[in-house]
Amino acid sequence: MKNRILVILISISFNCFSQNPVLFENYWILEDLILDNVSHLPPNNDEVTNVILEFDSYEHNGTEYIDLSGYVCINAIGGLIDFNDIDNTFSFYDGPNQTLGPTCSVGENPIYEEMYFNFFHENYQNGNTFNYTITINNDDSKTLVITSYNGDQAIYGSQVLSVDDKETHGISLYYNSRTESIELDCKNQLKSISVMMYNSLGKKVLDFNGNNVKNTSIKLNDLSNDVYFVTLQYDNGQLIRKKIIKY
Repeated sequence: MKNRILVILISISFNCFSQNPVLFENYWILEDLILDNVSHLPPNNDEVTNVILEFDSYEHNGTEYIDLSGYVCINAIGGLIDFNDIDNTFSFYDGPNQTLGPTCSVGENPIYEEMYFNFFHENYQNGNTFNYTITINNDDSKTLVITSYNGDQAIYGSQVLSVDDKETHGISLYYNSRTESIELDCKNQLKSISVMMYNSLGKKVLDFNGNNVKNTSIKLNDLSNDVYFVTLQYDNGQLIRKKIIKY
């Protein structure tokens, strides 16, 4: 029997999707990272314009899976989590995993990326319980605060997803079971693309580059069953990240 692949947007999420729709309707943009009571504002330069956190929930064989992921540059950190809606906490049960691709390279970006990823790693190693709150502000914007075991906090503001964002900028990435390939379909021709894929251990298993691409196929028949993180970089450095589950 051929393997099947499920392609979903990579993100953070919680067990009760229906009770927290606001998490899934927004991009969450980091506004401040507070470590040991010291504010660390995110960088804003040619390499990093926003530090993003996204949410997603998906179902497989009748089981709901909840997923967290965050980005500074190309690398991602994320994993599957359990959500407790009684005390507004969540914890990892698969992860946090970190891709092992190229790190940030400009100015303070590599240091900030390490601090941000360590916020999740260190809390996981010290009880693995994250508290969170969502506040709706007077202008209808939202603030998400994730608090670690020692009081460190990641504070995010919201940006509502547009229709184009939800359609991933007119780029479709899906699995073709007949050819055992990922199919990349674009509404408009892309001048250049770079596709990198990492397994659940962070090891790069695919590196694909192409020019003047509108529709293309990427063979996956040699890959084992696993969770894969895909980064698609195209044209002027724009990034799209997806998660692929091969089972």
